[in-house]
Amino acid sequence: MQVGSWLRPEDVIETYDSRRDDPSPENAARCRAIEDKAIAALVKRQLDLGLRSITDGEFRRAMFFAQFIEGLEGGKQTYLPEMRFFVPITTGRLKWVKPIMVDDWKFVNAEIKKAGKGGVAHAKSVMPSPTMLHYGGATNTGQWVNLTTYQLAKRGPAEGFTSAYNDDEDLFQDLIQIYRCELTALHKAGCRYVQFDDTVLSFLADPGEREIIKKAGDYTADTLFDKYIWY
Repeated sequence: MQVGSWLRPEDVIETYDSRRDDPSPENAARCRAIEDKAIAALVKRQLDLGLRSITDGEFRRAMFFAQFIEGLEGGKQTYLPEMRFFVPITTGRLKWVKPIMVDDWKFVNAEIKKAGKGGVAHAKSVMPSPTMLHYGGATNTGQWVNLTTYQLAKRGPAEGFTSAYNDDEDLFQDLIQIYRCELTALHKAGCRYVQFDDTVLSFLADPGEREIIKKAGDYTADTLFDKYIWY
């Protein structure tokens, strides 16, 4: 058993800035080749260590939720300097339009089979939990940037933006459909092991976070916990 994230090699880290600075197809292919080589080496290392749940180390993602939110129609991420952190934002209602994690899972699965370990070790897909796409606004103490949780934090959309959602319930219903579609796509591809990365539930036990949620006014930490468990 392992969490899924490994320390990234320097050449992999370089691809994150490179993709942002040069979005050309040629550079995307170059970066993908660098990631493929590093992930293939990591898969071998995990197999040599005797691990049976094998991941790509999240090498394709600068931030663990980035790839997923950017794979959705209406979703992207932005960097908040005052928080020193990337946060998910919406440019419209979120919608699943194509598989997001399937190709990455297939690559790891193929490397396992190349090593003759198919049926012994299993490729694991790692994705952010639905709560990660909702909670950001509650903890954002910096400038409001139209986070999906604009209602939770009651800051409204940034200048020049319109609100993507008028109600949290609409967001949750969209998230249900998004995860249902993505999990179905993974299952059809042969994936049987999916891990949800969730750092939010631990936040709800932190006194400082609980006070921020209380001040936001829509929830207490306890009622928000109940909502997350329900959905």
